[in-house]
Amino acid sequence: MTPRLVGPLTQKFRRDEEGHRWYDIDWLVETESQHDTIAWILSNWPLFAVGSQFDLTAAWPGVRGTDPWAFCTPELNISAHRDIKESSPVRHWIVSQTWSTKQSWRCQTFPIENPLFEPVEMSGDFVHEQRVASVDRFGATLKHPNFQPIQGPAVEHKYSHPTIHFGFNSLALPLSTFVELINHVNDAPL
Repeated sequence: MTPRLVGPLTQKFRRDEEGHRWYDIDWLVETESQHDTIAWILSNWPLFAVGSQFDLTAAWPGVRGTDPWAFCTPELNISAHRDIKESSPVRHWIVSQTWSTKQSWRCQTFPIENPLFEPVEMSGDFVHEQRVASVDRFGATLKHPNFQPIQGPAVEHKYSHPTIHFGFNSLALPLSTFVELINHVNDAPL
C-alpha cells in the first residue's frame, strides 16, 4: 500500500533579498505497517514530484494555495512524527517539501553526455551600417542648387540588419536546405 497523506501540518512562506518566493510545507504521512521505512516512503511517494507547480489544492482540496511561478525543488526531508514515543512503532511521518520561484537548480542539473541531445542555442543581433542616399525617390541624383552632389549627415542614415543565429549538433548537415537560404529573407515571421 502506498503511504496515505493525512494533510499539511505547517505552511511557511519566505521571500529572499532578490524577491524570490519560497514555500515550505510539512505534510503528515501515515504508513500501513510499523516496518515501513523512509526508503519505502520514497519509493511509494504520493506527493509532488520535483519540478511540479505549487498547487496545494490539487493534493489537498481543503487547502488553498497556488503560485504558477513556483516549482518543487529537489529538497526533501522525512522524519518520524514528534508525538511518537520511543518504544512504539513509527507509522506517522513528517515530510517537508519546498517550492521556489528561483530556478537555478533546474538549469543544467544533469550534464548532457550525448552532444546530439544538447538543446538548440539561439541568439541574435542587429548589424548596423551607415547608408548614403545618392538619388531621390524618383531616381534623380541628389544635388545642391549649384549642381554639386549632396554629402554628409543630410544624406546619411543608419540601417540595421537583424540576424538570428541557430546553433545545434547534427549527424548530417542538411546542405540542400541551407543553400536555399543564402542571400534570402523570410517570406513570413519566424
